[in-house]
Amino acid sequence: MSNPVPASDPKLPASTPKSGSGMAITTLILGIVAVLISFFPFINIFAFVLGGVAVILGIVAIVKGKARGRTSLPLARNDPKPTVVWGRFLKQCSA
Repeated sequence: MSNPVPASDPKLPASTPKSGSGMAITTLILGIVAVLISFFPFINIFAFVLGGVAVILGIVAIVKGKARGRTSLPLARNDPKPTVVWGRFLKQCSA
C-alpha cells in the first residue's frame, strides 16, 4: 500500500493562483478568428457576430483587470520610450 503525500510536504512547490487572463486570451482568439472568417463570402456574417462578442469580452476583461488592480492596457503606462521610438520611426519614414 502506498502512503499518501501530505499537503504540507516541503518538497512540493507551493500552488500559485492563476493570473486570470483567460478572458483576454479568449477575446484575442475570437478577434483573430473573426478577421480570418471575414474574407469568406456568406460566412463573413458570423465574423461580425464574433467581432462583437470579442469587443464585449475585451471590455469586460479590462474592467475586471482594473478592479483587481492590474493595468490591462499596456499602452497606458507612463513609459515614454515607446512613444519616442515610434516618433523616430515615423520621422524616418516621412523623410
